[in-house]
This record gives sequence, structure tokens and C-alpha cells, in this order.
Amino acid sequence: MSRYSPILPRHQRGLTLVELMISLVLGLLITAGIYQLFNVTQRTYRFEQAVADVQENGRFLINVFQRELRHSGFPPACQGASGPGESLTLNLQSSKKTKEAIFPDGRFDAIGGWSERPAEGGYAQQLDSGDYQKGDALLVHHAANPAGLVVDEPINIGDKDITLAEGASVKAGDIFALAFQNRCEVIENTQDGKLIVPSGFSYGFPPEDDGTWIGALVGDIYYIGWDDPRQEPGLRRLNLLTGQSETLASPVVDLEVRYLVDDNYQEAPDKGDWNKITAVRVSLLLRGATRNVLETPAQVKAGDIDFMAPDDDLRLYQGFTTTVALRNRLMEGKQ
Repeated sequence: MSRYSPILPRHQRGLTLVELMISLVLGLLITAGIYQLFNVTQRTYRFEQAVADVQENGRFLINVFQRELRHSGFPPACQGASGPGESLTLNLQSSKKTKEAIFPDGRFDAIGGWSERPAEGGYAQQLDSGDYQKGDALLVHHAANPAGLVVDEPINIGDKDITLAEGASVKAGDIFALAFQNRCEVIENTQDGKLIVPSGFSYGFPPEDDGTWIGALVGDIYYIGWDDPRQEPGLRRLNLLTGQSETLASPVVDLEVRYLVDDNYQEAPDKGDWNKITAVRVSLLLRGATRNVLETPAQVKAGDIDFMAPDDDLRLYQGFTTTVALRNRLMEGKQ
């Protein structure tokens, strides 16, 4: 009976300690490189996403300000003080709250502004002290949006019940501005489904086809307030007609407004100079929502914004600015 012995390699051996350590070091270097590449890719993605979000919000807000400021004070005949001898009359219900909220001192101001929330009186007093955060506040008044009402018959002085074309929809409390040439009457409707004004019309107006403009009233204040659902500051808009505020975009951390008077931009024009403003410059500071997207704190200079982020804040900040000429900002006209 034969026996066979296995033939073993003459020089079989394992890895030495040095070879094993070299292999581990190479593996760690490759792993670290992959991790570094992943980390850089993730940071680049977060940065690009933050830039896209901030720029989208910035462009949207700039478009809002450009549109609303170009509309401010339209129709021109509605600007300024109301009353006998003026081009403007206010035909509103006797509610003092409504009148003072929208037309303090009986005025239809095309624009207005404050460097902070005033302690008392005026439009900006309606900003909730727990909502307002910082920065300037900007008022925009106009009736540039068509009301969707069609009046086929002339409106005569003293008329209260106005016949509307079929299909028109109105509610009690709706406020409209009617303008023709150098006269304007702001009216408040008193009944659902019909257009009935509190007092007889002070002015007469021809049918809409003959030149009468009927616009829905807009009275808004823009400011930096607290976006409660997201727990961060945002650009908010207070509707003076309803008393309700809404967030347009967040995070927005600063709003600076300057007014052009006699070729000089001013932070807060004197009371007598508001009707001399010919342009408004709006500067916004927006912040990305994602943390740690930058390697060093952001420094932003844009328009009237001059900002340096704290040392521990590596979020993206970007400034936006626009200057808008006030096309409807005319001197208050007398009838």
C-alpha cells in the first residue's frame, strides 16, 4: 500500500508587519481621500443649493418692490390730502378705525417710510411689536389693480346706489378708487352684491368706457418681521385693509430704504419733503437656510447694506438692491 505525502511550497510565508502597516496606511489614505472628496462634493452641493434658494427669493422680492413702487400713487389724482378744494375725497363708512388705519389724517400717501417701528400713531404703529424685528419699513399705496367692476352709466353727484354691469361681484367692505382727470373718490361698499356707498358721491364720473378708472385699493407696509412657522426673520407685508400680515420670503434679515429728494438720497425725509420724492432705493439682505456652507464668515456690501457675519456663522448671505423711479409721484393737485 502506497502512501502519498502532500507537496508543499518550499518558501510559503505570510505578510510581514511592515507590509501590513503599509497596506493599512494606503487604505486609510484612500479612504480619507474618498471622504474628503465626498465632503467637498456635499459642501459644494449645499453651497449651490443655498445660492439658488437665496437668488430665487431675492429676484422675487426685487420684482415685488419694482412692481409695487411703479404702481405707487396711481391714480395721481388720488394722492395727498382729502377734503374740500382737494382732488381727493374719502367716501368711507364712519368707522374711525378703518379711516385711521388706511388714511391717517385723511391722506392718501403714495409712499411712506420709517427707520423703526414708531411708538405711537401713524401707519406703522399697526406693526405688531412682537413681529417687527429690525430695519426700515416701507408703505406703498395705490389703486393700480383693476377692480373688475364695469359701470355703464354716468355717476352723478349725490348718487349712492350704483348700477353695475351683469356679472360684477362686490362685497361689503370692499374699497375702490374712482378717478377721472384731476378728481378721485375713494369709496367703501356697504352691501354684498351691490355697490352702495355710505354718502352720495361728491364728484361725478362718466362711464368706464369714457375714461373713468376703477381700481381696487392697495395699502401695504413691507418690513422685516418674524416668520413663526420657520422660526426665522423674513420679509413680511401688512395689509392695512385687512390688518393681516404674511411672509413673502425668508430668511431675510435686513431691509434698508432710501428716498431721492433734490438729487440726494435720504434715510428719512422731512415731513414736508415726502411729495418731492422722485425715486426709492431698496436694499435687502437675504440669508441661506443651510448652515456651514462657507469656509469664512460672509461679508456683504450691496446698496445701503454693509454686513459682516459673526465668526461662528458660516451661512450664505447675499445682498440685493434696486432703484425705482416713482412715475405717479406728482405734486398734490388742487381741483
